[in-house]
Amino acid sequence: MMSETVVTIQDASTNANNPRGPTIKSEPGQPNFIAGLTINIPYFKTIPGIIKLAQAVLGIFCSALASGAYSQFLMTFSTLAFVATFIWIVVYLCSIRESLRVPINWMLTEFINTAGWTVLLALSVIWHLIARTSFIGATIFGILDMLAYAAGTYFLWLEWKNTEAQ
Repeated sequence: MMSETVVTIQDASTNANNPRGPTIKSEPGQPNFIAGLTINIPYFKTIPGIIKLAQAVLGIFCSALASGAYSQFLMTFSTLAFVATFIWIVVYLCSIRESLRVPINWMLTEFINTAGWTVLLALSVIWHLIARTSFIGATIFGILDMLAYAAGTYFLWLEWKNTEAQ
């Protein structure tokens, strides 16, 4: 594990009689952020982890199938939701939540993010159905993606309520 080193050099006038030169004191700093990262594969064996992977896979299919549709809302929101989910996958995979020491309520942040994508995907699927496009595959994968985000929101809400009660 590497740590930062703080170097302090004293004034040259006080070191004039010292033949070895200036005195250097080193103090260990805080541990390096990268050293705290660990790969967290077991998270993706839990129900929230499996749902997060399902959201990513369904988002890819939904974005690909909606790319030529008349209504671009579904493609836009499913692509942006995929990017946000991919960021959360990296956060969980690299254990960034545990190693990054910032005052963020991670559970509430992820809950709001997932709930927001659930609403936006629901609106875009409804809009896609109203537009009556021939891209039924995009609509089906949009509904499945929205249901995966709704399930993720539900499990995040349960976990957030359990941690808030303690």
